[in-house]
Amino acid sequence: MVATEVTLLTVFSHQEPTLNEYYTYYIYVVTDWIGSPRNVLSDEHDALGWFEIHEAMELDLALPIYTKVFQRLKGASQASKREGGEMRNEQDFTSKDRL
Repeated sequence: MVATEVTLLTVFSHQEPTLNEYYTYYIYVVTDWIGSPRNVLSDEHDALGWFEIHEAMELDLALPIYTKVFQRLKGASQASKREGGEMRNEQDFTSKDRL
């Protein structure tokens, strides 16, 4: 699969205290692609799936912060629909919006 329309939603960092390791995560919204997705990292991921935002918020995910990302995405999507515009991209979020 090749993403053809990609927007950076947010960047956040997480420290794994038991391993004393630090990770940076980049979260993107992909709205168009070519090809079919496949799980090329089956040792890291159980499966790939497509979910509505409210369904994604109910998943048991590796980090709780993912739910905050989904909440922001849901809020931006709803605001966009009310205003008749497009969803804000990462540059439109202020520092207080960042995770």
